[in-house]
Amino acid sequence: MQHPAIGDHFHEMCCLHVFVVYVDAATVVTMEANAPCTFPADGDIWHGSPAAFRQRFAYGAIPGYWVRYDGRRNVEGWLEDKNPELANRVRTPQVYSGL
Repeated sequence: MQHPAIGDHFHEMCCLHVFVVYVDAATVVTMEANAPCTFPADGDIWHGSPAAFRQRFAYGAIPGYWVRYDGRRNVEGWLEDKNPELANRVRTPQVYSGL
């Protein structure tokens, strides 16, 4: 959670799956869906800062996170397939100035 990488897969015990599909120093983009699901078709996109990413899954009152890390998967092309405009914006620094 401290240093998300492209392809990281997190999930909640019962149904939520979260994949990191893009990350840089200022932005984390995830694709999320509840099981049963197929990625990238069923994924919803979320984007924010690395701090917002950590806060989104933090318990709040106690240290830790309510999703667990479940390894790294190949997510190549998922963001482009689901949202080509966002993929282009985050990968073009001279045009992209934050989300």
